[in-house]
Amino acid sequence: KDFEVLGKNLWKLEFSCHDINRHGRQGQKQHGVDIYGYINNGNEIFGIQCKGKDEYNHSQITKSEIDAEINKAITFTPSLSLFIFATTSSRDEKIQEYIRIKDQEFFNSHKMHISIKFWDCIEELLEYHKDVLNWYENTSHISMTLK
Repeated sequence: KDFEVLGKNLWKLEFSCHDINRHGRQGQKQHGVDIYGYINNGNEIFGIQCKGKDEYNHSQITKSEIDAEINKAITFTPSLSLFIFATTSSRDEKIQEYIRIKDQEFFNSHKMHISIKFWDCIEELLEYHKDVLNWYENTSHISMTLK
């Protein structure tokens, strides 16, 4: 939950998005989307799937998780133009390559771009968006230390 709220607050500023929401609630069918919002003057919709991973055993997001969430996201209504994985996982070259392949595949078939933001990238965005960083440091229950 904290990671989803962090994502909502962060991408609200990153995309200058005034209409951004957490999608549904736990136990409801969310079509792979935890957060959605409107970009390009409301002409396009993006979705974010938040994947918190255990920092203690260095768990990573997997290709099968990516595939499962993308297959859900293509059923989101209205159709997404951008689908972002936000994960506390460490950056991984093989997963980045897999995302690039999926991006081309799903842009060609569904006009939906796919992207991933690993924890180090999220930290960089937080450094840029100090208001969200300050909120996060004062309210978060996620046991991660920002550098």
